Amino acid sequence: MPSSLKYIVRLVLFVLLMGNVVSCQSWHEARAVVKEADSLLAKGVIIEDTVVLAEVIRTFDNPMGRIFAKEELVRAYYLMGRNLDDYHHNFSDAADFYIEADRLKTKDLILRGRINSCMGYLCKQDSCFKEALVFYERANDAFEKSGNERRIANGLLSIAEQYINLKQYDKADSVLAVAETYDIDSAYYADIIDVYGLSYFRQENYDSALVFLRSIKEYPRNLDMKCFNYMLILRCCNRIGDINRAIPYAEYIILHSNNAIYRSNAYYVLIQGAKISNNLDLLLMYSNLREDEDRLVQHMSELYAEATTKLKNHVVNPYPFRMGKIAIAVGSVLIIIVTLGCMIYRKKHKCLAIEKQRIEAELQEWKQHMREKLAIEEENTAAKRKMINDIIMNYAADFALNFSPDKNIWVKDKDLFRLADSSFGFVIYRLRDIYRDLNNRELKICITILLDFSQKQTAKAVCCAEDSVPNTKKRLAKKLGISPREIRDFLLDFIMQIA
Repeated sequence: MPSSLKYIVRLVLFVLLMGNVVSCQSWHEARAVVKEADSLLAKGVIIEDTVVLAEVIRTFDNPMGRIFAKEELVRAYYLMGRNLDDYHHNFSDAADFYIEADRLKTKDLILRGRINSCMGYLCKQDSCFKEALVFYERANDAFEKSGNERRIANGLLSIAEQYINLKQYDKADSVLAVAETYDIDSAYYADIIDVYGLSYFRQENYDSALVFLRSIKEYPRNLDMKCFNYMLILRCCNRIGDINRAIPYAEYIILHSNNAIYRSNAYYVLIQGAKISNNLDLLLMYSNLREDEDRLVQHMSELYAEATTKLKNHVVNPYPFRMGKIAIAVGSVLIIIVTLGCMIYRKKHKCLAIEKQRIEAELQEWKQHMREKLAIEEENTAAKRKMINDIIMNYAADFALNFSPDKNIWVKDKDLFRLADSSFGFVIYRLRDIYRDLNNRELKICITILLDFSQKQTAKAVCCAEDSVPNTKKRLAKKLGISPREIRDFLLDFIMQIA
């Protein structure tokens, strides 16, 4: 790896390490907030401090946080959504946080189910029952995988309620039949009766609905579920014209419920009762109060509509920017790869150029040295050449003992070339260094020419046909830039130059 690339990698690792060190304390504090919020959530209390939750989300909502603190980030998104949903009635922003939490796909199946249940509830409040059913079914799938029977049972009731709202009563009955198999507690049994009462109410069978709804009047239930039950009762009484019986339920809802829809229905019943008793003061008061509740209902409907628009889009396209993000990520990776490739190529090319210059400089230096040496010994060239030839012929007898085609004695090429170099002044090494395109056969031909072998001996020595020897010599001469007849003289001169 080039040194510059190593420096870049080290710099990136150093920056990431420093970022982790700096954010370590903030991560610790954020995790403590999430842990405390979880303990409150287990008691049914939602943390109300949006500033703290926003700070937790800012701490974890980054590439490092999404990898190493994804579960805490999901919980922070969910808690912020519940905060905006329950306390601030900012349903549109709550939907955004629920969606972000859902996209992260937490491993906590209970939490995943609760997120989808919250989204289903928002859709139900805006009468988007089809989308609500989708979210409630997703929630129940998560609950079933978790094995929590209470969550599964309550999820089945939510699904049955949406089938009733969609007027698919057969499906609702089949889901309720499964829900009845769970023996949770008396409050859960009362919830089942409520759903049956809702089913009869939607089918306009008000007498049967009242029988079911009144049968659980004394069951221990929380205020929300009790007010829901009373709201259904007073609506049934209103439909059958029994206003007087509905008035106590309406008064209870007014005293105990904060739900604008429940209160609007209750005031409607009280208005009808005031009309029957001809009490104008109560009629005026209840009418004004109902107008206030209706304005609140209208406002809440607008807020729910904003939220459900986002949730509908989430159902259709859960990851709208996935392809864009993938394209950006792939593009970034390609840019990094191309940049690194260019850097490596440039560095390698530069190193090759430097090496080539070094080799050329050494070659030029060697040539200059040889020219100077030849210039000094120019007068003794003939004598030196004769001396070299004599040396070669003196060595020929000993050399032939290891390279004799007549005696069938042979050695490996590398050993042969080493022997020739030691005998003739590194002639093979220098030939290879200067004439890099010479192959082993041609180098062996050079040795046979120096030893003054015949054509037959040469053919046997290099293991080739006798007829091919002239062609091999021609190729050798061409590579050396001379004629075949000049090869031996060339080699003698070459040895003289390196001697």
